[in-house]
Amino acid sequence: MRPQRLHTIRRLILRRELHTQQELQDALRAEGISVSQCTLSRDLELLRVEKVATPSGKKIYALPDDDRTLSPHGGITIGHTPGFLGLMETGETLLLTTAIGYAQRIALDIDNLHSPEVAGTVIGNSCVLVIGCKGISRENLIRAITPAVPELFR
Repeated sequence: MRPQRLHTIRRLILRRELHTQQELQDALRAEGISVSQCTLSRDLELLRVEKVATPSGKKIYALPDDDRTLSPHGGITIGHTPGFLGLMETGETLLLTTAIGYAQRIALDIDNLHSPEVAGTVIGNSCVLVIGCKGISRENLIRAITPAVPELFR
């Protein structure tokens, strides 16, 4: 249970701006994980979580290996693609998770590649669905969009 909880804490911290332990506790509860404040404090210490200031002066939780940077507008940037948070396993399509509001820009960057491997993109508020052309493998689809989202080949 603890490894799963630690993984979930890391994921939540990387994908959201969490300001307090109560916010983190509530987010964990929403994921079906109930944890006491004392246990959460120990988990944060084990993960070496620290608080960093945003450009607006608010403090958020960050991990020591967290390569997010805060844009001048206060948004989260991970690596070189602002708003990109990760890749979810979906089979022959790709579902890219993003920070809220960044999906459209990332989808546009992918569309502007005019890659023959990409049939199209569909955006949500915090995700981009990349649909490959018939017969294109998942690996080739990832290679095709890597110029727009270099973090895919980290």
